[in-house]
Amino acid sequence: MSDRARLANRLEIGNGDSLSVLEAAVLDEEVIAESTPNEKAKLAETLKNVADARSSNELVRIKRSQLRTTALAAWVAIIGVVALAFMTISEQRKQSEKLAALQREANEDAQWREALKSVSFRDPASSQMGVFALQGFFGSPEYSSQARAIA
Repeated sequence: MSDRARLANRLEIGNGDSLSVLEAAVLDEEVIAESTPNEKAKLAETLKNVADARSSNELVRIKRSQLRTTALAAWVAIIGVVALAFMTISEQRKQSEKLAALQREANEDAQWREALKSVSFRDPASSQMGVFALQGFFGSPEYSSQARAIA
């Protein structure tokens, strides 16, 4: 068999994998038949090295896969923490807005009570002061109709 035919045969056997090509070259019957016992020992050592290289390549592939999985898990955790922080901040903002609205309503209630205390119909001057106090509630959604009726 010619050298070119052997090389083509090795490439077919090895599917283009350099370790398979090397292994096919070592296992070539003509090479083994023409080898001395010393060369056969070297060929056996080469086969052992090819097996070790394959094992190392598989370990590297596994480690890469584990690294990708670990990186993905880390990103998922980071995204989870960011999403949780966003949701927490959003909820706190909503609660803060509700609290502010409740405080505005409580403040308006207190002002309404104070305005009602100042309304007096004893004399015209007191009546006018009460009307001025109630004018601030004409735009209030809760007290507008009452303030207009009293004024």
